[in-house]
Amino acid sequence: MKMTYIGRGQTAVMLTLFGVIFCVLNTSLPDMGTSLADISVSVMILAVMIIPLAILSMSGEKSVPEMCAEKFGFIGRVVNILFFIYFITAAADILKRFSEFVSERYFPEANTAVCILMLGAVCIYIAHTGVETVCRMSTVLLFMLCVLSVIFLLGAWKDILAFDCTSVTVPKLSLQRGFGGLFTIGAAGCTCLCVMCGGMGKRTRSGAFGGIAAMLAAAVLITAAVYMTLGGYVSVSEYPLADSVIYAARDRTFRNDGLFFSLWTVMCAAVISLLCACGGHSLRQAIPAVKVEGLIGGITAVICAFSELYFDLTFCKMIYENPLPPFILTAAVPLLLLIFGKGKSK
Repeated sequence: MKMTYIGRGQTAVMLTLFGVIFCVLNTSLPDMGTSLADISVSVMILAVMIIPLAILSMSGEKSVPEMCAEKFGFIGRVVNILFFIYFITAAADILKRFSEFVSERYFPEANTAVCILMLGAVCIYIAHTGVETVCRMSTVLLFMLCVLSVIFLLGAWKDILAFDCTSVTVPKLSLQRGFGGLFTIGAAGCTCLCVMCGGMGKRTRSGAFGGIAAMLAAAVLITAAVYMTLGGYVSVSEYPLADSVIYAARDRTFRNDGLFFSLWTVMCAAVISLLCACGGHSLRQAIPAVKVEGLIGGITAVICAFSELYFDLTFCKMIYENPLPPFILTAAVPLLLLIFGKGKSK
């Protein structure tokens, strides 16, 4: 499927969703200062990583997988297979983790496999419509995020104002910790830019860096709100963000965490669908005979999620959480295209 237009705002919101999903699934919050420092380091690494891609996108209107197949021939098609593997393993791991979150937190009597199957079916259909269609969901999701953020603040404003900011200490920045946490899922979102740039062209640079800044803002604000709301209970909470939403509504006559759960589910579906659609696009460039690349990408991600769940296969997590694949695909490949790809076509 050819991408005709992907707006800068759509790109920025899509990258923001990766930051929100990180906060939903994040179960490791040592202390507020360390968490915010690690998030900042992760975003700085991502900003440096996408510089070659931002420069490359200014010279054409094609995605990186398209340029790889056109400029590097067989080697480029092999690189596109690597793109496909990375996108699918990232989608599978997020699908499995979110399904576990749903079954453990909201539907304890439901089997995790059922959650994977139902959410995976939605993602398969959305991925089949293509990258451009997935990005169009961003406007509605941004509106929903803003509305629910206001609802959260109306319930938690007393806790936020009563929080002792002097208790927050900023530790020494750690590059090693920066490659964990937000970097893992943020790198997957930045790698999607290699495909999305085919519909953005010269707008990629502003959309990409604006999206990273929005991802930083969302992750920092949500993490800070969790600490201010839960306080010392953060360390004993299994899913701190979900608990903070419930705790913020403790003085109200109804629990509004169902609204947040609905929003998180739609956001997660958008993130997984985008990864599957990007994987399908990469597969199409590697094997032009493929016609239903979105369906193949989505189905493969669901199968990989089931393999992790039932057979304890960790290959998806090993690939997705390793910082080397996104550096190769998002930084090294665009850099090689800049250096050796000019004027060449195989």
